[in-house]
Amino acid sequence: MLNQMKKILLGGGAALLLILPMVAGAQLGAPPDDIFDGFTRIGPPTAPGGITGPTGLVKLALDLLGWVQVFFWIAAVFFGLYAAFLYLTARGDSGKVSTANYMLIYTVVAIVVAVISYAIPAIVTGFITT
Repeated sequence: MLNQMKKILLGGGAALLLILPMVAGAQLGAPPDDIFDGFTRIGPPTAPGGITGPTGLVKLALDLLGWVQVFFWIAAVFFGLYAAFLYLTARGDSGKVSTANYMLIYTVVAIVVAVISYAIPAIVTGFITT
């Protein structure tokens, strides 16, 4: 039974890996450049630049915050997947279940930190402009 389940999961995973490039190749094209006008750019910096004044310092802080946000979202996903794996493989072992519970707590903490980090640019800009 377990070997059959492993074969099914392995075959399904291999099939998914074979299908994904075809799905990605079916995309119609790049979205227009102005689709996100008016929104704050969140994520890693797109080009290097120096600090040329107060606006350069704010840009650097926003770029660093973008990296932190990306890191915490990735950490939340990995912690969540690891906790799910521990739950699935616990088989009644209270130690593994306890570890999975702590991993879920860490996942929630990472998500809360990432969500709060989206508010930080607005708070800092409010302090700077007033």
